Amino acid sequence: MEIKATTDKLLFGIKIRQLRMDLKMSAAELADKAGLSVSYLSEIEKGKKFPKQEKLAGLAVVLGTTSEGLVKQELPKQFAPLEELLRSNFLDELPLEAFGVDLSRVVEIIANAPARVGAFISTLVELGRNYSLKETGFFYGALRAYQELTNNYQTDIEETVSHFSVLHAVKGREVTISFLSSILKENFNIEVVKGGLIPYPELDSLRALYLPNQRKLLLNPHLSEVQLRFQLAKELGFQVLKIAERAYTSSIIKPESFEEVLNHYRATYFAVALLMGKQQFSADIAAFFSQKKWNPTFFIGLIEKYQVSEELFFQRLSNILPAVFQIDQVFFLRMSHDVNQQLFTLENEMHLNRQFRSHTKGPGEHYCRRWLAIKSLNEVSGSERKEDSNRMEVFAQRSEYYLQNETYLCLSLVGAKGLVHGKARSITMGILVSEDVKEKIRFVNDQTIPSIKVGSTCERCVLTDCAERIGNPTIVHNRMRRKRIAETVQRLLKE
Repeated sequence: MEIKATTDKLLFGIKIRQLRMDLKMSAAELADKAGLSVSYLSEIEKGKKFPKQEKLAGLAVVLGTTSEGLVKQELPKQFAPLEELLRSNFLDELPLEAFGVDLSRVVEIIANAPARVGAFISTLVELGRNYSLKETGFFYGALRAYQELTNNYQTDIEETVSHFSVLHAVKGREVTISFLSSILKENFNIEVVKGGLIPYPELDSLRALYLPNQRKLLLNPHLSEVQLRFQLAKELGFQVLKIAERAYTSSIIKPESFEEVLNHYRATYFAVALLMGKQQFSADIAAFFSQKKWNPTFFIGLIEKYQVSEELFFQRLSNILPAVFQIDQVFFLRMSHDVNQQLFTLENEMHLNRQFRSHTKGPGEHYCRRWLAIKSLNEVSGSERKEDSNRMEVFAQRSEYYLQNETYLCLSLVGAKGLVHGKARSITMGILVSEDVKEKIRFVNDQTIPSIKVGSTCERCVLTDCAERIGNPTIVHNRMRRKRIAETVQRLLKE
């Protein structure tokens, strides 16, 4: 009789351990009576090994059961949450091995306090069901954590880009579409096929598709020059970094592993670093920060200089701020606005300091309309110049988050292009205003930049004079009610 499934081995090990403990028998005692070494029994109880038939029979005799009964015996009730967890697909959606986490060690911890930890596990599983936790969300959540822990700066990729730039004399020249295409063809034998996706209308939502067997990069015919440069630079990133485990579509349709998601980020990082070289980009940002007054024209000019999207520009800024300017108290938000339904959605976020959390939002809650990310969308959405789809606007605000008692300099970019389709996006970066930042960013205290108190959601907000409020402060009221109850109870107990 042999059990190969990891789950079954883990559950069997727990059964053996529990039966031993029920008999008040030490591991050494059980091993001795069953004719096993202590180390071998330990491997069994940890779910790493399953005993052969003769050893299984020896264990069964000592534990007062049969071999069949030992294998089929159910776990005690307190282990039910653990068994449910192991037999569900929940752990498949949490790729522990990708992060060097030993599942048997997790199970061992659980087995040491089955009732308490079991309750915790049941809660996790229930949360996963209620909030539809999927591996996709977990992978991208893990990527955000990875970016935050590394300050979104990848030294090895920066060095690779620097070496590549010297080798191909990138410094002082534009990274053009023709240059990127020629590098892909001459160095990696990849043919760039403009309009290559035309014969496949079902793929019209993709920007690019790489066919490794044919060494061809098929491109969507509707890409702008900005989008085309990025797609070519990203494919170059995959090739230069010698990334094997990857998605071949321009964006990952369904990630197969965390490694795939991480590699997509690494190729994107290469592209961004190549299109916006560290040395020149840092010098340009230093010049921008040295402005004594808030200068939106200067800022937009930088984006136009590098011929990249607003989001890529902010991504590069998030790389450079911690590494070059030692400014690491930063957050990044991408929000979308469905103009027809007046629905605001937080699509992406990153918090390099891992302290600021503006996004707290539960079911039925409404994001604070004083956020610059939302105010800028409302400003552009209400503009009479919606037909100007190439227009890009930048907004600035000092956001005073009253709950954290902190002020962030927020810069938000909004393009009007999305309004044609009824959906616009804002890209917002917030920088914690400290004494150090005031010295580095000269225009922080420019009086033309409005200072506005903001919160997380209307339901959590204590501000009473908010004209933008669209929901009652129900969470605040409930919290105050519970506080009054607790205070009254404490007072009565002391009388």
